[in-house]
Formats: sequence, structure tokens, C-alpha cells
Amino acid sequence: MEMEGLSKIIKDIVRHELEELSVIQPTSKTTPEWFTREQVAEYFKVSLGTVDNLSRNGVLKKHYVGRSPRFKKDEILQALDSYQKFQSLNRYRKAG
Repeated sequence: MEMEGLSKIIKDIVRHELEELSVIQPTSKTTPEWFTREQVAEYFKVSLGTVDNLSRNGVLKKHYVGRSPRFKKDEILQALDSYQKFQSLNRYRKAG
């Protein structure tokens, strides 16, 4: 088999596999959605420095995918819920 023929077969196989991967959808609601620092900052509407502080203080748990820090969506939502409860409690204390 010539190199050109082999190269074409390999390209076709890779293209097919990539097409299959692009249509795979998560089958479980428990599949975590991973956020970058930038996406977390946008979600919370805070600066990147605030995201770093929240992570450093243990409010947001940082996970690594390779060398890249990522945050799980469900953990972000839990942190937001806890923060909102904390804010409500502080408002109640100030009012009383």
C-alpha cells in the first residue's frame, strides 16, 4: 500500500471518530460541567482575583485537568447558594 493511500485511510478514520465524538451528549445529569476561571468570574460577575481568593479560601474547590484549573458547575452552584444564605442571615442580623 502506498503512503498516500495509507494517509487517506488514517485521515478518514480520524475524521469519522471526531464526528462521532462531536455528537455524543452526556447521558447523566450528574455529569459535571467544567468551568474555567474566566467562566466562573463571568458566572459570579466577579473579577478573576475574586475567583482566585474564593478558591484559595476553600469556597470554590479547584480541580485540575492536566495543568489547567477547572471548577465543577454543581460546586459553583452550591457555593452560590451558601453565599446567598449567608447574605440573608447577615441582613436578618442587621435588621434585628
